Amino acid sequence: MELTRRDFEYLAAVYEEEVDGITRLYKIAERLNVKPPSACKALKDLEFAGYVERLPGRGYRLTNEGKVVYLKFLWKHRILETFFCRILGFSPDEACRSVACFDAYVPESVIAKMCEMLEHPVNCPHGFNIPHFPHRGDDVE
Repeated sequence: MELTRRDFEYLAAVYEEEVDGITRLYKIAERLNVKPPSACKALKDLEFAGYVERLPGRGYRLTNEGKVVYLKFLWKHRILETFFCRILGFSPDEACRSVACFDAYVPESVIAKMCEMLEHPVNCPHGFNIPHFPHRGDDVE
């Protein structure tokens, strides 16, 4: 399954809204400004793909694979933001808005080269931690 930007927004909602390892459907729907049935369908697709686990009567959580995919997405987004700020002179907010248009689609190999060029920054321009992954030389998405 090739993930879209919206899929990553759902993974982010599950990851960031977790309390005690579980996220409730209504919290995901609220965060993404959608109705619960829409959130339920999107989560079902992500569950089928192996990124989200549904805990009947309790809520949702990311699988281990879902966490890795989401953290790799954060890595891409935050390295791109850093590149746009340091190299292109964007403000942090401009960089965030700009890279959000395409961050999900940039190959890992490109991000790995940018990360190396930037000397593996620890924080993005907004001050958030940048997760790092060893690059294997291929794109797994």
